[in-house]
Amino acid sequence: MKNVKVLHITDFHLRHSSRLYYSTARKLNNGFIRNNFYVNELSERDFDKKLFFFDKKKYNKKIIESIENLSPALIVLGHCNRINFETFEYIKRIHPNIKIAQWYVDSLIPTGPDYNSHLKTFQKYYDFVNCSFVTSDPLSLKFYNKNKKNIFYIPNPSDLSIDNLKIDMRDNNIYDMFIALSHGQ
Repeated sequence: MKNVKVLHITDFHLRHSSRLYYSTARKLNNGFIRNNFYVNELSERDFDKKLFFFDKKKYNKKIIESIENLSPALIVLGHCNRINFETFEYIKRIHPNIKIAQWYVDSLIPTGPDYNSHLKTFQKYYDFVNCSFVTSDPLSLKFYNKNKKNIFYIPNPSDLSIDNLKIDMRDNNIYDMFIALSHGQ
């Protein structure tokens, strides 16, 4: 199989000095790489005047430059909200063969936490993406269009190089419990 080039745009948490190395973005990147994809990362939320893209205009220019230099077959978005619509219009006009997918791991269920802000982020680029992968059941989403069917379920990713304790394999635990926290905790 020919190596597929991917431009992965999301929050890679560079500003956190590797404290959040176990993020979904890293796990997905590792999976792409293990399956012979070439992945180029563009971290959306790491804005530092000296190291990264500082303003939205420069950031969008960086996206276009990356596309021109890389010629990716696929752009993968994760929880993005700082990309201008003009950038997507440019991609669709100049590079119509590039596929755009997005992943979203926060709850999109109306009774879930922060529903309105999550929905707004998820739907912001919905018209530009070819498909979306969510950790909520697509059939339970109020906005799911059964005819369009371009929203797919994805389990929360795990990666052997990160999730390596195999706690689930132990059978001599004193307690059996599940704890869920934000990755920022």
